[in-house]
Amino acid sequence: VVHSTKVNGKTDQTVKVPSEVPAGWKLVDGQTVPGELAFGPDGHANVTVKIAHQHLIINPENPVDNPAGVTKNDLNKTIARTINVRPPHGDVKMIKQTVHLTRTADVDVVTKQVVYSKWTTSTWESYTAPQEAGYTPTLSKVNAVTVTDQTKPATVDISYAANPQKTQINYVDDDNQQKLVTTVALAGKTDQT
Repeated sequence: VVHSTKVNGKTDQTVKVPSEVPAGWKLVDGQTVPGELAFGPDGHANVTVKIAHQHLIINPENPVDNPAGVTKNDLNKTIARTINVRPPHGDVKMIKQTVHLTRTADVDVVTKQVVYSKWTTSTWESYTAPQEAGYTPTLSKVNAVTVTDQTKPATVDISYAANPQKTQINYVDDDNQQKLVTTVALAGKTDQT
């Protein structure tokens, strides 16, 4: 028995019954508290009214500070991946991919126990490194990643290495119909002198 309401009356008397559902409780569907009781020669049989704990669903858009466990930080999580692109010429380009995960809280008003829903998930989209003529990126593509509440923030750095280059110098005889005299092979890298 959670709560009792004593109702006194006399034979052949009808008395009003106060609706005293205890704080934090609610009537079970289909249950009502009688508005009045009529006493007969043997009084009135006890009336049982079924009640249940009230529950509050706290959404991540409307967190509260009380009870504990349902604040903004308990129901919302932001996780970021930063991609730093370091081109061979120019400034570093920073691409920030931020996702927002949420969950709801079910608070039992009587016990103050909090039960959470599962966290939502999201995705860091794939990223393709820009092409730089004569250079190769250390990572040509950053893959898409499914982000869960267990995912840690991440940083990915992409830099560029100069590609190997080859050329040759041909020495020709200007007096003999441009006949090739010798060839010197040269090797280097893009932008190297």
